[in-house]
Amino acid sequence: MAEAQVGLSRSLGLFDVTLIGVGAMIGAGIFVLTGIAADIAGPAVLLAFALNGLVTLLTAMTYAELGSALPEAGGGYLWVKHALGDLQSFIAGWMSWFAHAVAGALYALGFGSYAWVMLEEYLHFVAPTPGSGPVVLSVAVTFLFLYINYRGARATGRAGNIVTLAKLAIILLFIVGGLFAIGVHPERLDSFEGFFADGWTAVLAAMGLTFIAFEGYEIIAQAGEEVRDPRKNIPRAIFLSLLIVVPFYILTAFAAIGAVVPPAGAGSSAEYIGSAGELGLLRAAEQFMPLGGALLIIGALVSTMSALNATTFSSTRVAFAMGRDRILHGVLGRVSRRTRTPDAALGLSGLLMLFMVVYVPIHAVAAAAGIMFLLLFLQVNFAAIRLRKAWQGKVTYGYRTPLFPLVPVLGMVTVGVLAVFLFFYEPFAWLLALGWMVGGFLIYVAFGKDYQAKEKAGSRFVFEEKPVDKPSYSILVPVSNPVTLPAIVEEAVAIAQAHPGADIDFVALVSLPKTLPLAEGARYAPSRRAMLDEAERLVAGRVPVRKAVRVGRDIAQDILFTASEHRVNLMLLGWGQFETWRWRGGRGAREPSGTAFAPAMREVIENAPCDVVVVRAGIEHDVRHVMSPIGGDRHDPLSVTLGVALAKRRGIPFVGMHVLPPDASDEARRAAHEMMDRVAEEAEADPRDAQWTLVPEADRRAAIRERSTPREVMVLGASERAWYETYLFGETADYLAEHATGTIVLVKHYEGRARRTLRDAARELVYLVRGAAEQAERAAAEDFHKLHGALAGDPVVRDGPPTEKEAAAPEDGKGR
Repeated sequence: MAEAQVGLSRSLGLFDVTLIGVGAMIGAGIFVLTGIAADIAGPAVLLAFALNGLVTLLTAMTYAELGSALPEAGGGYLWVKHALGDLQSFIAGWMSWFAHAVAGALYALGFGSYAWVMLEEYLHFVAPTPGSGPVVLSVAVTFLFLYINYRGARATGRAGNIVTLAKLAIILLFIVGGLFAIGVHPERLDSFEGFFADGWTAVLAAMGLTFIAFEGYEIIAQAGEEVRDPRKNIPRAIFLSLLIVVPFYILTAFAAIGAVVPPAGAGSSAEYIGSAGELGLLRAAEQFMPLGGALLIIGALVSTMSALNATTFSSTRVAFAMGRDRILHGVLGRVSRRTRTPDAALGLSGLLMLFMVVYVPIHAVAAAAGIMFLLLFLQVNFAAIRLRKAWQGKVTYGYRTPLFPLVPVLGMVTVGVLAVFLFFYEPFAWLLALGWMVGGFLIYVAFGKDYQAKEKAGSRFVFEEKPVDKPSYSILVPVSNPVTLPAIVEEAVAIAQAHPGADIDFVALVSLPKTLPLAEGARYAPSRRAMLDEAERLVAGRVPVRKAVRVGRDIAQDILFTASEHRVNLMLLGWGQFETWRWRGGRGAREPSGTAFAPAMREVIENAPCDVVVVRAGIEHDVRHVMSPIGGDRHDPLSVTLGVALAKRRGIPFVGMHVLPPDASDEARRAAHEMMDRVAEEAEADPRDAQWTLVPEADRRAAIRERSTPREVMVLGASERAWYETYLFGETADYLAEHATGTIVLVKHYEGRARRTLRDAARELVYLVRGAAEQAERAAAEDFHKLHGALAGDPVVRDGPPTEKEAAAPEDGKGR
């Protein structure tokens, strides 16, 4: 019985979700960053806050539109996926997850620092170990809010509501106290003289520094699946949260600068507050508020708690959405039956936050989180432009951005400028951000693509006969063609006998169209099992056999999944066995002319998680010898091992050859002999089983071609230069596979996870750049065609029906 799917609970109303956004935006930033920003920009910190509010509003309108159209967990990650594809959506989600988790760690550390000041200065508490107090409190509050988030969205919302309302009350007291002091002493407004003395550079620096304090409204969209009536409440909550937060920031800075009387020699009020750094707001409160220091500490504590609650909630939902889409491991998309919360995603986000709380210097990483937020917002604005056109008439909007596409374009420009400016303010933060993005890109190439491919393919075994003992070496043989089956089985047995304890893993595949459910594949299992039984009969008990039938929709992917799940060491493919199978298309369709391989086989060979051997059988009787040309590549030992095994099975000589130019120096000849000795040693080839020869020839391909006869088996290793080209085994191997007359055995040694990841990463970047270039080229060609047609008097191709005037015009295009 299939497991029932558990969904998230829609339990958050407009009030709850608005306070989640407010709690995330009014966090430690207003307490810590106001003084630092005043030190940079002076009184113009008010302008920096106001402009940040405007920049935030531009992107917030985009979030409101997309959040009302697609109210699902994931937010920006999900929209980028719909608009820009899997790779960019992974990077967007990866950045968002990390940025919110880092922000959560920052708030936890802020809480620990303020709480320890309160314990130490007011309660005279002494830590058992010097310096351990703040970290212990940070870890404790992180665990507390992890537990609150585990209890469910309703508990999360209630806890967030309490701390957010308390925080707003304290900040409101600060603002009222400051405005009252200014009202009583209006001469204090002189503090704003020289408002713009430090110029735009200082304002931009303050904007870049404090922009992270305006983050949080995007969490409202990420909670879309847990909001009641999301099409109305998500846009309303986003704009209400900004309407609350932006005036609070501006008024807080105004009260702090205008109400403070700096001590003699301390400079202006802005300079006095700025000199106190992160304690600037505390020093201001001590002047005009009764018990100002204590109240500000309490305000900082509840602010960091509410922000920690919101960022824990958000980072968890992003990880949950990525796991549910199988772009990360599917366990992250699991929902607890008991609390209906994504417990696995919450646990991993919590571990990430706890690790950073305990081990990572948080200041530079927090700046990197700000950069990631800016880059994420740039992606979302671009995605909004793409999706407005793609979704037209397909989705219902609760809110539509006015002046479209001007608003998202301005949003892209403004966040892009701030992101670039942060490079000059904190270059190391950019290095951290780029390092995290590169790491995420490599994880996507190494694992995320496989998770998604497996989920989309949806293949499964309908019959599987497992071995009694775990083999020490396993050979996977996909079975498809009864004609070539005997030759393939004999090669597989020869390889298995060269590895004591090996078995042969025969798998037959059933490929179904998308219109049929996978359950229909069971109807075809008996015929496939008959072919597996025939393969077992041909083995004749010489080595252990494992049999399986797999049903799926993509032959190439199904073979790769089987190789990974069975953890095979080598895959043996028959030449041309994929040619009649329908392939799914895609990037592999970019085939060079004259390629020797069908697209499906190319995909399998390129992505196999094991060694690969491809056999094209020739004349099986009266074979004279086995030859293996070697060139010093890492594939040589495998090709020699296989060649020796094939020669011993047939009772014929094995010859290893190396082609060297006739004019090669004595040193080059000596190096060639050393290389052959090294390959023979790595292949564990007994000197009695192998002969080695140097062939004087300038053209390696011609030399090998001349020695290829119908009465020989040639074992060819892949070229090391082939990993970044279109060739699978190199030019020589591809050429000989097309033109040689004897039996050809092509060998590709598994390159390893790291090398394969780097190769695929380079390939993904090439496809990304190539795709953008092709799109630009098509757009330019269309524009040229339209312009040329208009100048030549031809009708211009455009969308929509013709106008009445065009419909009434004569067919020859001339006027009446």
